[in-house]
This record gives sequence, C-alpha cells and structure tokens, in this order.
Amino acid sequence: SKCFTFASSQKDKNWLRQHRWKHLTEPVPVINDTRDLGAHLSTTMAKQLGTTLTNRMTKMTAKLNCLRFVKAPYHQKHKVIKSKMLTSALYGCETTAVNENTLLALRTAVIDTCSHTTKRRSPDLTFSCNAIKDDIDPDTEIFVRRINALRRVLARNKTVSYTHLT
Repeated sequence: SKCFTFASSQKDKNWLRQHRWKHLTEPVPVINDTRDLGAHLSTTMAKQLGTTLTNRMTKMTAKLNCLRFVKAPYHQKHKVIKSKMLTSALYGCETTAVNENTLLALRTAVIDTCSHTTKRRSPDLTFSCNAIKDDIDPDTEIFVRRINALRRVLARNKTVSYTHLT
C-alpha cells in the first residue's frame, strides 16, 4: 500500500489501527518509522540511530581524510567542506538521531583537513578560528538545520504555535 499513518502515542496508534477509512477497502498500516527522501523518521520514543545518516557520515569521513592530503590552501578546503562534504554527510539530520561516535569521527576529520594537526588542539577553538564565512563544525550545522526545519514547520502550519513547543 502507498498510504500509511503514524502517531507518537499508543492510544492514537491503536485508534488508527482499528479505524476503517471511508473510501478504502483495507486498513491503512500504522508504522513506527519510515524512510523518505533518504532520511529516517521515527515516531517512537526509543532512541534509534539512522543507519542511512551514519553511513553517509562514515563515507564523508573517509573522503575528508583523502582531502586532508590534497595540496590546496585551507580556505579552498573550507569551501569544499562546507559546500559538498557537510551537505552530503548531514543530509536528513533534521529528522534523524545522530550517531555520536560517527559525528565525533566526522568532526575530527574536518579539523584534520582544515588545520594543522597538533596534540594540544581545541576543536572549538579550531572551528572558531577557521570560520572564514561559515562555520564548518558538524555539530553547529546539525543545530542550524534543525532550527531552520522547525521554523519552516511553524511558518507553514498555522495551527502549531510556539506555545506547543514548551
């Protein structure tokens, strides 16, 4: 079936499972999670990690480690990281739980690619000093993307207000 429903509360899930829709011959399945446009969406309270997002981040970590050894100025690498690498690695992070270990490996690869490697480096200081125009910290990028997604939802859906979020 091309149609499905989902809900976050067990009461609503039970109602949806039992409900018979007027113009349909069969019940519409109730799902707990789905994958759409390359991103996982889970409605359960259980902590699930998006395997697709984790695989993307792992792949980009390997590509960043290759970019690290390319003879190019740091500002050029910065542009490539911001425009290609992070965009690809974090696609779908707005709705998917992020694997923290994979994110840490991605952050380390970004730092190794855009700065000198020392034993006494601070990731936050490195990202702050290397922020030419845009921040390339994957943590910051995920935060910004999620806030922008929330703003889009609030702008499109007039029935949801900021009071529902508190």
